[in-house]
Amino acid sequence: MYGYLLLNESIREEYLKYSSPFWGFVLVALVTIPIYIIIGIPVTLIIDFLTKKTGVTTTYKVYLLNLILFLLSAFGLAYILPTYVKLEAFGTITLLVLTYFHILFYLRFRYLK
Repeated sequence: MYGYLLLNESIREEYLKYSSPFWGFVLVALVTIPIYIIIGIPVTLIIDFLTKKTGVTTTYKVYLLNLILFLLSAFGLAYILPTYVKLEAFGTITLLVLTYFHILFYLRFRYLK
């Protein structure tokens, strides 16, 4: 914030012109979509393989097993991050992974059964 106050008036106006919520959404989308594609899809395929190997058939047990496996993947992703961002990003990573898991589980439950 201090650096923002030091900018002259024309630069501040230029900065505010491009700092709309739309551009924030675009930036977040540009960062998260490749992460979901590069990391999320292979992890989901591995978790599906492990779930099928266990032979669990009940929806409740499949949900719990998948929840535990996705949480382990969130812990693993948070573990490989650099030390200075682990605490700040751990909650965000867990929230994103669990959101992805619940949307995926809902879509599978709704349309595949």
